Amino acid sequence: MKTTIKILFLSIISLSIYAQQYNSSNFGQWKTDKDNLPYFELNFRKQQCPWYPFPHFQGTGYNSVLTNQWGDVNLFTTEYGLANLSPALWSTRGGFYPMIEVNGELISLIISELDGQKLVKYGIGYTEYSGILTKSNLKLFVKYRISTPFDYSKGFFATVELTNLSKQTFSGTLSARSDVWPKPLFDDFKKWKDIVKHTDKKLGNGIASFLNINEHFKSITLSGPDDYVGSNLLNTLQLAKTMQLKSNAIETAEFYFSYNEVENAAKKNLQAFTSTNGNASWMRELKALQSIKNGNWMDRENTWTYSQLLSMCFYDKSLGEHFIHLGGYGIGENPATPGTGFSMREVAETAIVLSSFNPELAKSSLRWMAKTQLKSGDLKRGHFHFPLDIEDETQRLDRNFPDESDTEIWFLIACGEYYKATGDVSFFNEIVPFRTKNTSASVWGHIVAAVSFIQNDIGTGKNGLIKMLHGDWNDYLSRIGAEGNGQSVMNTAMMCRGLLQLIPIAEKIDVSKKDDLQLYLTTLQSAVTNCFDTDRFIRAYDDNGNSVGGHNDRLFINAQSWAALGKCGTSEQRKIALTKAVELCSTPIGMILMSKPYSSPTPSNISWAPIPAGEGENSGIWPQTVAWMIWALAEEGITDIALAEWKKNTLALHSERHRNVPFGIYNGTDCYSSHYANEREGWTQIEMFNRMLPIHMNPIIAWQAFGMKQILMNK
Repeated sequence: MKTTIKILFLSIISLSIYAQQYNSSNFGQWKTDKDNLPYFELNFRKQQCPWYPFPHFQGTGYNSVLTNQWGDVNLFTTEYGLANLSPALWSTRGGFYPMIEVNGELISLIISELDGQKLVKYGIGYTEYSGILTKSNLKLFVKYRISTPFDYSKGFFATVELTNLSKQTFSGTLSARSDVWPKPLFDDFKKWKDIVKHTDKKLGNGIASFLNINEHFKSITLSGPDDYVGSNLLNTLQLAKTMQLKSNAIETAEFYFSYNEVENAAKKNLQAFTSTNGNASWMRELKALQSIKNGNWMDRENTWTYSQLLSMCFYDKSLGEHFIHLGGYGIGENPATPGTGFSMREVAETAIVLSSFNPELAKSSLRWMAKTQLKSGDLKRGHFHFPLDIEDETQRLDRNFPDESDTEIWFLIACGEYYKATGDVSFFNEIVPFRTKNTSASVWGHIVAAVSFIQNDIGTGKNGLIKMLHGDWNDYLSRIGAEGNGQSVMNTAMMCRGLLQLIPIAEKIDVSKKDDLQLYLTTLQSAVTNCFDTDRFIRAYDDNGNSVGGHNDRLFINAQSWAALGKCGTSEQRKIALTKAVELCSTPIGMILMSKPYSSPTPSNISWAPIPAGEGENSGIWPQTVAWMIWALAEEGITDIALAEWKKNTLALHSERHRNVPFGIYNGTDCYSSHYANEREGWTQIEMFNRMLPIHMNPIIAWQAFGMKQILMNK
């Protein structure tokens, strides 16, 4: 109890310290637009960082655009497999860029080529570039904005504004250009050039389009005003207008880069678009956050991070569902040549968050997962988007496939949390196909299959805990259960949470399953309770039956958070474990994954990955796992500490504490290095694996609004 009082006292002090707005960093400043929505303004003059892209995700709900400080514009779609339609690569400049031609000379208006007063604004659903071009007799103010209203459209809008600051009339041609090369669908550029050369085209007033590229891409189009004439330069779509622009005169034009939209639909979308209604679409989505307003910088954190999460929403044609993409590893180290898939578990994790704010998108995400499931209940660890592999009745475990053991559990938790948040029983009666040939079931049938797979195929060990196999969520712990005997407290406690929320659904639609689920829950809760050791729950048992993470070892926060969320142990035990975790693991920028790191390389019973101390899973800081601790603290009624940890886990506090780190400002990678990494504290794992990826990850921005909701609900 003394420890609890001490932590509470320190938390209250923390609350007073954090009573400010955190509007600036070494790389820019937070501001609000006319609709009171936040945007981040990069400051090129305050601190030069020319080597880091400062990427920004924005999306329509159907596809996403990735921009950066250099003016690169990359349009990603997962409709027919993950592809970048407009990569910034050696043979392409990207999805949109303006140019002028004066006296036969081409001059780029991309922000990286401008001469002065350069400004980049990253807003909710847009990126705005501006600056001044000064060459010989030319002096032009250039502003262009890439906009993605959250309207499930297939592309993005671009607004170009050109102001003549010279006393002389500007005489020349202004053009808007989009380079097209769907990678990795067409990896060989020579073949792609040949396809472009021979494909049908529509070139005219206000339109430049490639038609009938293949069975999937019927059109890729750049639309604009009718006084801009369309043409193509090999794989570049161009709309151009010759003009005389007097001193102080302004030319403004709207463009639309889209794919698989018929010409009339593209024109109609373009005519209807304004930056105002683009903002309005986002404001409609953000209304769900009204219930968690605090009237300070925390609202900005919630609004911004939730909008960033939605900006990573894609459509999967092979499954007919929308889902939130992981970003980062799922797109690859180079956004110009993206990968083809990613881990399944993050879709379930984000579905938990979406259930409170966008139930329709949560349901779509859960259907997306269910459609990758075999009739046996086995879920794929990763789905490669297109096409879907249809199989006979098989199980990966029967093939001795090295696999983690938590994917199905995440699916169950997300389904349960959806019901808890919405009370929607009808969803669980929807019929959804399995990936097994010619089979389908209700969503509830998919849930029952997953429960059976966990119970009978993954199974439990001699301590009654669910087996770990080649790792649970923490795949760093890859050798604990590699021989098939290791057991995971985290998995077991997570399953308890899932069962707690599934039992009320069974009461509504399948009462015959209720007793079985209740017995399974009670058995697992008892097994986790037996793992309470003095002031914490242990983390696991290895293949040889040795405990990992006990009282005389390190503390793992995931065992404490999920034991509490699964209502394992007594209320007093849960509170002791949570407060001990805060005592041992709290840092100014979030809680470390475990209270002290392992050596690098690790002991032979722990991991194959020799991650350095303080980085990644070896006592690094994973914002999503901190969010689970915040959730658990809130549900146990320890809301003051939960709020203090929520604040430490924000982008705002990370930026304040580590002002020279060029990520973790408005988005970032999946983890931070802790103080155990010494001078690398606040950065991310760099020695063993390249986690300084140029693309953001959704786990770092997924949970802020959800955490705040849990705190307010449990006060």
